[in-house]
Amino acid sequence: MSESSAERAKQASNEPKYHHYVPQFYLSRWANNERKICRFSKPYDRIVPKMVGLKRTGGQEKLYELKSVAPEHSQWVEKGPMWEMDTYGSQALELLEAGEIAGMTKQERSNWSRFLMSMMMRGPYDIELIRKSYADEWQKNVPEIIEKLQVSDNEITRGLADKVPEMLAADGPLMADWALEMAVGMMDHTGMGGLLNKLIWMVRDVPEGVPELLTSDRPIMASDTMVLHDDYILMPIGPRKLFLGVTTPETEYRVKQYNIATQVTAVNRFIVGQAQEQVYGTDDAQLDFVREHMSQRSRPSLFERLARFRELNPNPKKNERCYFSKTG
Repeated sequence: MSESSAERAKQASNEPKYHHYVPQFYLSRWANNERKICRFSKPYDRIVPKMVGLKRTGGQEKLYELKSVAPEHSQWVEKGPMWEMDTYGSQALELLEAGEIAGMTKQERSNWSRFLMSMMMRGPYDIELIRKSYADEWQKNVPEIIEKLQVSDNEITRGLADKVPEMLAADGPLMADWALEMAVGMMDHTGMGGLLNKLIWMVRDVPEGVPELLTSDRPIMASDTMVLHDDYILMPIGPRKLFLGVTTPETEYRVKQYNIATQVTAVNRFIVGQAQEQVYGTDDAQLDFVREHMSQRSRPSLFERLARFRELNPNPKKNERCYFSKTG
């Protein structure tokens, strides 16, 4: 092995392999002085709480790893677009916490919107869903691709026909990588990001005496679209802070008048209810609540709604392509 090859191999072995779909900077808002949070999960037959560190929580080994490229390039998604989303998202979150919404630049608002979008589609379930959907689409085209290659005047091109089934195998590395790149592209969707940027943003503080906000591996609560009168998006951004975006001043007024204790209970019930595998808090004080509600509110993910919308609307109008895909 040459020196340069050895260096590349060493670099690849030191790349980050545990990829957080719930970023550390976000979960750190629930962490104690030892940077530990209370993770609620169901490893066996009942939900149990456990104080855990942030480094190995809310993630999965090699979740965003590219499989069809050289090892030294395999962590590009984690080190590139995901790092960028989280870095700029973290900076935007600090502005929200400091009450600086009015002073946020267009780029800072876009950074937060992009982070919100990523939190709706970066988990293992979502990545697998887009991979399967993408693979299914390609499988429909395989016979036509083979036929075109077989009738080519170029001998080398004709020889590729026999390799197509393996190259485009539904469970193959190439398909996995293409789907992952598509998922990353969706996290930076201009249309959806533009809708989020236009919302009226606010942060509600949760006073002492009211139960803390919980969060989960699916921490977003949102309407199906972001254009109707009462549409909204919200996400807990700490045990005592709730981010909300709404479409109209009237909805903003109603939200601000809403009893905060009642709102916290409703948000916790929804966020805990749609959790897939994990719920997070500062401690286990709400264990009974989590045991009652965790994973009890099944709701299609954004990818599932988009896929369903595409099935029902194979040729959507231009102004329908930015919606969060209300499907009924």
